[in-house]
Amino acid sequence: PAAVHVHNIGAAALVKRLTDLPVHADYSLIAYNKATLAFLKEYGVAEATLSPELSLKQVQALAKDAPLPLTCIVHGRLELMVSEYCVTGSFLGGVDKGACSQPCTKGHYALKDRKEALFPLVDEALQSPAPKNFYLIHLMGGHGLYYMRFPYIFSKFTADDVPPPQDELSQEKRTEIAQYENALYYNDFVVTSLMGKFADKDAIVVYIPDHGEALYDRGSTFSGHVEEHPTKETLEVPMIFWASPAYKAHHPEKWQALRAAVNRPYMTDDFIHTLLDLLDIRTPEYDPRKSVINPAFQPRAHRMVQGHDYDTEMK
Repeated sequence: PAAVHVHNIGAAALVKRLTDLPVHADYSLIAYNKATLAFLKEYGVAEATLSPELSLKQVQALAKDAPLPLTCIVHGRLELMVSEYCVTGSFLGGVDKGACSQPCTKGHYALKDRKEALFPLVDEALQSPAPKNFYLIHLMGGHGLYYMRFPYIFSKFTADDVPPPQDELSQEKRTEIAQYENALYYNDFVVTSLMGKFADKDAIVVYIPDHGEALYDRGSTFSGHVEEHPTKETLEVPMIFWASPAYKAHHPEKWQALRAAVNRPYMTDDFIHTLLDLLDIRTPEYDPRKSVINPAFQPRAHRMVQGHDYDTEMK
């Protein structure tokens, strides 16, 4: 063969290790911006297929000074998903009840990452509120491959911005760290923008990642996260509570309870109990000792993960 067409970075690494053949990147590697193309070039990819989400104008802009040859897919109708789940069905189609009404076939919906048109689906839901509303939004977050987690306009950090002691790492590793920082930079923008959507409502917004990422910390050669091998970096995550002025005014006791809980050790396994407290919901499984805002809260003596004691082994 003249080259090997790969669908993921792992396959590219295998081809490079076992053969001398050129590596061509499939569209599933989501070559969407200049940062992605630069990463693929550094990784030794000889040719890249651009992501099918791109418009002709975007393709032309990338092709002007692309660091490697590009390929485009010419197609008719092609189903594409922007998020990990079907957001249209989740918000408007009742998919959580088992059957979707397929609102996508009855109107035009889109997710955009520009300030003037962020989360139109959230806006749509807010325009038709129920007496009580609960929104659950799953963000793209900062998973690897990190360069796939932010649009080009959020390429703020480069390998040269990585501070000591990691500034001694290779160009490739520092580029990966910078891409992770850009993913977090974009994620912060999304979270902050979401909070702004509820600024004039009686609302509270809670943000919790399900894990952190390790990136060559403390001399390690590892990046990413593996549930079977937890580290301090992959376990420690922020838990942010933001409340609108109206929420603080109408629920001062809950806001004070949140402020009092800021320094309490917690484990997100127990978060459902805090959520039930915030929503004034009681179930047979509810345990006030596991709600970080409840006066009966009792911190876990040992926060165990995969047989490891976080407080004695990793903290």
